[in-house]
Amino acid sequence: MIDKDIVFSIMQKSFEGLYASGIIDQIVDLTNETAIFGSGSKLDSMAFVSFITDVEDAISTIQKKEIFVVLSDIEDLYPDAPILTADMLAHYLILACK
Repeated sequence: MIDKDIVFSIMQKSFEGLYASGIIDQIVDLTNETAIFGSGSKLDSMAFVSFITDVEDAISTIQKKEIFVVLSDIEDLYPDAPILTADMLAHYLILACK
C-alpha cells in the first residue's frame, strides 16, 4: 500500500534528480506546503512535466499498474486552491492508487 511517506520520498528523489541534471537550479527540501505548480514553484513548465513523469513512473512501478496525474482531477479536489502543494499532490496520488 502506498502512503504519504512513500509519495513524499518519491517526490523528493525526483527533485534531487532534477537538481542533479541541472533542470532546476536549487535543491528543494519538500514540505507539505512546497509549491509544485503555481506561484512559488521552483519548477518551470518543462521541469514540471519531468517531475510529474518521474513521480508517475515510480508510483506505477510500486503499484504494478499505470498511474497518471490528471490536473483537472486535482482541480476538482481543490477547486479554490491557487497553487498545487506537495501535500495536495500526495493526497491525490494516494487516492489514485486505491
